[in-house]
Amino acid sequence: MAPRGRNVKRKVAGLAALLVALAAPALAEEAFDYSSYARALERGVTPDGRVRYQELKENPGDLNDFVRQLAATSPENRPERFPTREAQMAYWINAYNAFVVHEVVKNYPMESVRDLKFGFGLLFFKRQRFVAGGKRYSLDDIEHGILRQRYRDARIHFAVNCASASCPPLRREPYLPEKLEAQLEDATLSFIQRRENVWMRGDVLFLSAIFDWYKDDFTRAAAAKANGKPTVVDYVTRYLPLETAERVKREKPRVEFYNYDWTLNDAAVASD
Repeated sequence: MAPRGRNVKRKVAGLAALLVALAAPALAEEAFDYSSYARALERGVTPDGRVRYQELKENPGDLNDFVRQLAATSPENRPERFPTREAQMAYWINAYNAFVVHEVVKNYPMESVRDLKFGFGLLFFKRQRFVAGGKRYSLDDIEHGILRQRYRDARIHFAVNCASASCPPLRREPYLPEKLEAQLEDATLSFIQRRENVWMRGDVLFLSAIFDWYKDDFTRAAAAKANGKPTVVDYVTRYLPLETAERVKREKPRVEFYNYDWTLNDAAVASD
């Protein structure tokens, strides 16, 4: 017969193992759930990235559910659910885009987000009216104070969508931590290879105004691979078809920027 002390130790060890097993699900926090947002995007976004606002207005359930999720949980108040840089970036990109769509749907029909002014003429992007993790943010807080300042990835500019015709198209799926790198590369490539965003005609290289507004972000990103002082063109040529990129490098065109079209990215308008 085993000594009494040894039996007690075994019982204590077994109890400890049981408690650890029971606690394991609580300790392993679940990843943030984007399923409701995925359904909203599938229902409300066309293959070319325009938005079916009327459809979402008539069927707002999934979008409303996701906005409520954002209000309750963020990397700020639940950091354990966003353990990686990719998880945090994906959250804030999705939050920005979902807040924009949600606000437009509430005020639809309309012609432009520039028509959305609140209170004392405060602009749509500047008023702190969007709740994430129990804290209020403006869209500018999210884009400039969080995404640009913390993560310093120029590709963010091709992921966030401001509900306007000249914005990068809204992706039909959420940005996800495990896919984020590939999704950002795809969004950047798709944007730069569209003529309405980047087009060389004669001795002029026409660029989206985004490259003018955030010039420092793009030149910083280009610095590692540029010979001499980096430029926005150095960044752009990395994503152009090889023949076009070689032409730009060889001919060194002057740069002009397109006017930005703030017309709502409404699928109904595009189909008229």
